[in-house]
Amino acid sequence: MSKPITPSTTADKQPWQRRPITQILAVIVVYVPLYVFALWSHLTLQTITLKELFLYPMLLGGGNVVLILLVYRFICGERITSLNLKSGKWYVDVLSGILLAIVFLTLRLLQQVLQSVWLPRTSSPPAEELITLFSGIVNNPLLLAIWLGPVAWLGVAAFEELTRVFMLNRLWTIWSQPTVRRLIMLISAALFGLVHIYQGPANAVAIALQGLLYAWYYHRFGRVWPMIIGHALYDSFQVVQVVIAFHGG
Repeated sequence: MSKPITPSTTADKQPWQRRPITQILAVIVVYVPLYVFALWSHLTLQTITLKELFLYPMLLGGGNVVLILLVYRFICGERITSLNLKSGKWYVDVLSGILLAIVFLTLRLLQQVLQSVWLPRTSSPPAEELITLFSGIVNNPLLLAIWLGPVAWLGVAAFEELTRVFMLNRLWTIWSQPTVRRLIMLISAALFGLVHIYQGPANAVAIALQGLLYAWYYHRFGRVWPMIIGHALYDSFQVVQVVIAFHGG
């Protein structure tokens, strides 16, 4: 059975790094610029080029991964390994990630079926940036490989899951009561859905529910890699599905 991993309590950890205000400020530093930029870029309806669709995840997503790890280590004073709340084995993480991807793909299919039957008016055309993306990669194997590689794994999956985990991890150190922990999970999921509002209200709600399930997984199993693997495989499968459908006519 996995053993809990507690945050670092080494002697070189400074008193100010233990304070609740430090954890709150760390979350603000990571979250506020990110969400302000994301909401501004989507709500102002700016046209995003194919080049920007590749650069934004790699530069902003990859840059924020580095920022999160630096803030966690040097501002919060924690060991990076303590982002995992429990110990585990790499092959279990891989298998768990694959299972997470299957679960979320099944829920996505169920959402599409229910939405088409019960709420057909909530269906909306693909977001403009998705049309731009698929138009650029369906006939370009190199761009497709880049998207399925560093973009999906680092710029999207690692970025989004580390952002989620960082918030949960830090705020749970301040408020450890079960009820408050669940409230923080709900807030995290709501923010995750809000930043995807450009995909339409129905999809934003569905994505918020996905965020809640990811938060529950982290709370229950305490492992980060399965979340990243599951997220990357989930996104990659949908991209490959569209590309295959396009070439199949």
